[in-house]
Amino acid sequence: MHFIRTFLKKHRAILIALCAIGAFWAYFSARYKIGIAYDAQLPCIDAKLVIIDKWDTDVPVGSLATFRMNKENEFFPKGIMWTKIVAAKQGMEVDVQFDKVIVDGKKEYNIGFEYLLKHTSQTESDVIRKLTVAENSYFMVGETITSYDSRYWGEVDQKDIIGKAYVVF
Repeated sequence: MHFIRTFLKKHRAILIALCAIGAFWAYFSARYKIGIAYDAQLPCIDAKLVIIDKWDTDVPVGSLATFRMNKENEFFPKGIMWTKIVAAKQGMEVDVQFDKVIVDGKKEYNIGFEYLLKHTSQTESDVIRKLTVAENSYFMVGETITSYDSRYWGEVDQKDIIGKAYVVF
């Protein structure tokens, strides 16, 4: 017993530091997830590493969100994590044009689809359309011409949102 008391007294600062580090790690890993770019050769957003806040799933328009891709598509397996920009939420009007996406008649995302359309089985008429985002859904876009996003596979359900994403680099 004397040995334990002496050990605790002598190493108290180290033990407190280890407990603090353990508590921080438990909190961090419960709340956050780290995301790494799936294919750095064909990026859809300007980020290679993101931190995802799993406790913040009501992501505002204009922010990055990470979600599980639970839709059948031509290029990627179901269930993988994707990070895109929330362009529109439920009730918002989306106008997908050849060279841009317009939300509620004002916000524009200047991303054409000519490059990606050459690599998919979809046609221009499959992609160009006007829609109202459904309840509990998000319309997602990327930042580059290689972005495979809601223009091609539709909206993301709220239940598939993992959390708000923050670019590290």
